[in-house]
Amino acid sequence: MDTWSSSELQQMVNAFHDTFMKWGMRINTDKTKILSIGAEEANISIAGRVLENVSEFCYLGSIVTKSGDCHLEVVERIQKASRTFCSWKCRVFTSRGFSKNTKLRVFRSLVMPVLLYGCETWAITQVDIRRLNTFHMRCIRSILGVSRLNKIRNSFNLKSAKEEPIECQIQHQRLQWLGYLQRMNVSRPQKLLLRSKLHNVKCPQHGPKNRWIDTIQRDLVSLNIDPSQANDRSSWRKLLQCRSP
Repeated sequence: MDTWSSSELQQMVNAFHDTFMKWGMRINTDKTKILSIGAEEANISIAGRVLENVSEFCYLGSIVTKSGDCHLEVVERIQKASRTFCSWKCRVFTSRGFSKNTKLRVFRSLVMPVLLYGCETWAITQVDIRRLNTFHMRCIRSILGVSRLNKIRNSFNLKSAKEEPIECQIQHQRLQWLGYLQRMNVSRPQKLLLRSKLHNVKCPQHGPKNRWIDTIQRDLVSLNIDPSQANDRSSWRKLLQCRSP
């Protein structure tokens, strides 16, 4: 896979700047940042002003980091979902005026989309899954009105709430996204990146980092699914529904 050099990136930025100026627009240099993943910091400027290099950046609501992992994004998702849950806790989730089923429907509609926003693109680790599972089960127990002191197994609480484990929910969304990628035209950047590999990169002593494609490969093996089946959208959707616990 080819990467841009600093000079090539500068040429591209200059072209953007010239085009914007032609149509009476300008690039906000205070909000424009440079984030280099797996490379040295780039010295890029717009109209003589050098852009700031950052180690993390919030793009479309998700945190992109220099290291390429999703640890910060998971922590941020849990914090945002926790605020959402707390804002509705007294009015809905612990209120006696609503049935358990209504509380769970509100939870799935308001809290879970905040918690799992963008999870289909995460190269997630077991540490992150445990963090998400801890928050998820805390919410479920609060809705069901049980405490950890009751020593009730998580599997029983999930069955009572008719809720899938957080890892299965993430896996389902990840496979949905894989199907979308598989059906893309081969010339699309997303499709090219799906199977691309970095050349002349040494593996670190502690082993390679967990990649999104590695996680997907484990999903396909564990569920015995052929990715070519995703070419048919309706069949892929039915297949994922059948494989859901």
